[in-house]
Formats: sequence, structure tokens, C-alpha cells
Amino acid sequence: MKILLIFLFLSLPVFGKEKFLPNSFSASFEQIYISSLTKKEKKSWGELSYKYPSNIRFEVEKPKKILFISNRQKSWVYRPPFIEGEKGEVTEKNTDGTGLTGLLDSLRMGLINNKLYRVTKGNGKVVLSFNSRSLKKFGVKESELIFKNKSEIFSDLSELRVTYPDGHKVSFKLSKIIQNQKFETSFFSFKTPKNTNISH
Repeated sequence: MKILLIFLFLSLPVFGKEKFLPNSFSASFEQIYISSLTKKEKKSWGELSYKYPSNIRFEVEKPKKILFISNRQKSWVYRPPFIEGEKGEVTEKNTDGTGLTGLLDSLRMGLINNKLYRVTKGNGKVVLSFNSRSLKKFGVKESELIFKNKSEIFSDLSELRVTYPDGHKVSFKLSKIIQNQKFETSFFSFKTPKNTNISH
């Protein structure tokens, strides 16, 4: 369930009148969610990189290292070995079009009402309420964008809260945002290391 909460991804290529999302960015994150097993708050920290359309690299650095990479064709979840000499594990799947990457892609529509979601604003917070068709497409029910200084510009985005259709909520507190980075295509692809168990 933890992996499902972290990595529900992909996209729909969309464009809007008002450009909010940069073509690419990287950021540090603190992820916060409630465990479905213990009902306790869980946190993880790492780095997020994104390039439009539908390319994401999500590296959890602690408490346990996990790497998620997705492009428009394939997605990988890699867990390195805990001890040198042991086998790591990688799961490879076709990208399924749901989750955070789709949410990020949809932000190309801007912070205005559109065919994907309804927008409510106030007190430095923007709420995106996805319609039934978009909910099915992205696997996201609602998203809240929290800004510093009530600016509503991407560089001042401090927190992204995501509510999934089953009611699970995940928060991503963002920092050190760098916009319009140049990423090589290979950055959003995964080459399986030797001594790694592969599943599909």
C-alpha cells in the first residue's frame, strides 16, 4: 500500500490559456501520509524531478531508499539491496495513466476552471476538484496547492496535497524548486543493475 500511495502516476497531454506549470522542474520533498495498516502518520524525504509530458523521477532517500521512474511508455519501482551482495528488486510495468504525473500534466490547464477540474481559491490555497471523467483518468479526486505569500505562482508552491478516490490523502511539502531544468531522455528511464530480481 505504501508504494501505491507514493507512486500512482502518468498523464494526459493538455494545454491551457494560462501557463502555470514549467516545462520541467526539480524539488526536494517531504511526503506525509497516514498508514492504512497502523493508522499512524508516516513521513519520507527525497527528490522529485519532472518533465512535461509525463516524465517523472521520484527518489525516496529516507527512511528507506526507493526509486520510481516513469515515462510515457514504462514505469519502474526499484528497491536497492539493504546489504551489499544481496539482490535488489525492480518492478516494471506499462504506464497506466493515473496519479501524480497525470496531476502535474493537468496543471498545464492553469489555475482556472476547465474541462478537467473546477478551481476554488482563497487564503493562499487553490483547490482543484476533478470531475468524474478526470477522476477516472488520473485516479485523483482532489488536489490542494498551498503557496507562500499567496502568490499563486509555481516557484512559490510550498505544498501539494492529493486526495485519491478511496479517501487516502498524501501531502508533498516542496522546497528548493528549480524550474526549466535540462534533463537527458535517459534520466527518465531505468537500466536494471545486475543481481536484481525483476517482476512485472
